Amino acid sequence: MSPRHFWRPADGIRHAFHGPRWNGLPEATSVCGVLTTMPERISDNEWVRAPSCNKCNAILHAVRNIPHF
Repeated sequence: MSPRHFWRPADGIRHAFHGPRWNGLPEATSVCGVLTTMPERISDNEWVRAPSCNKCNAILHAVRNIPHF
C-alpha cells in the first residue's frame, strides 16, 4: 500500500485513492474498494459539495493508528 494518497470527487463522493496523484485513467479503485469513474474535469462545485467518503477516511486513519471520531 502506498503511504501517499489523494482525494478526488468520483461518482458524487470525494474518495481517497492510493498514490501521489490521479494517473489519468478513466476508472480507479478507491481506498475503500469502490471502483469509480474518474472524470477528466471536475467543477469547483463538485470539489466543494461532494461529501468525503467516511470509509476511506476511517481506513486511512486506521493505517496511521490515528483515532477516528
